[in-house]
Amino acid sequence: MISMEPVLKRGYSSWDRAVLPEDEFALRADGVRAALERARLNALVVVNYSLLGVMVDYADIAYLAGLQSGGALLVPRSGEAVFVSFGGGRELAFMRSLTPLTLVPGSGKAFEVLRAELEARGVPKGRIAAAGVAGLAASVAGRVRDALGGYELVPFDAELRALRAVKRPRELLAMRIAQGIVDAAVAAGVAAFTAGGDNRAVMLEAERVARAEKARDVRVLASMGGPELRPWEGRLDGRHEPLRLWVAAQYQGYWAEAAATAPLPRDDAAGRAVRAMQAAVRAGVTAG
Repeated sequence: MISMEPVLKRGYSSWDRAVLPEDEFALRADGVRAALERARLNALVVVNYSLLGVMVDYADIAYLAGLQSGGALLVPRSGEAVFVSFGGGRELAFMRSLTPLTLVPGSGKAFEVLRAELEARGVPKGRIAAAGVAGLAASVAGRVRDALGGYELVPFDAELRALRAVKRPRELLAMRIAQGIVDAAVAAGVAAFTAGGDNRAVMLEAERVARAEKARDVRVLASMGGPELRPWEGRLDGRHEPLRLWVAAQYQGYWAEAAATAPLPRDDAAGRAVRAMQAAVRAGVTAG
């Protein structure tokens, strides 16, 4: 049972409505509907399936539903969007608190339920957009196609990525918060090292700060006496100088990363390069 596992797999898992309110997802769905209208498609179906219990890529689902879990998402050209969960039972109430969409259980027959939801929204047949299907295992993709027999599935992955690439103001705010989390975590780790802590203490402090700052997921790597960065494994404890620390964290579905070296080398060529780039940034200058 998930509730009996003694390991913290997730940190802050609530929907931060102050940053991404419900109407943000409605506006994103409207953008999808406009793209469907231009392409003369009747609906969008997004499938996110897990591989050995690990989510392969939840970005499309998170963008439209705010969820980071497996399931099938339906956005009709007209009508209410819906999320079909692969599971059922006790997790549904929690999942419903994380999304503005109507959520229905699939209970082992998610793709059949998806078809029923299509028909209930006046889409009994025709051309529909599909995202995520091409990356599925052959057996799962076959189940999707069998359940949606009679529909023409038109690949829509590139079109959805193009919509996601245009960042709205609230999305940029969420990204800045995610970056602030990893910046704070790296700074805390460096401070722990400067105060005399060993590399294990550095990693633990960095993760503690990231989780305290509302990170849902955290990854921390550090130098442990060699050139490579490693997670904490309990085999190479001790203080290893210089410290090279890398932190990635996820907030509301958005990942950010930051890194630092302590103490900085005297001839910090990388630092000089970054400062030179920052000095060159002004309106109208290209990234090149």
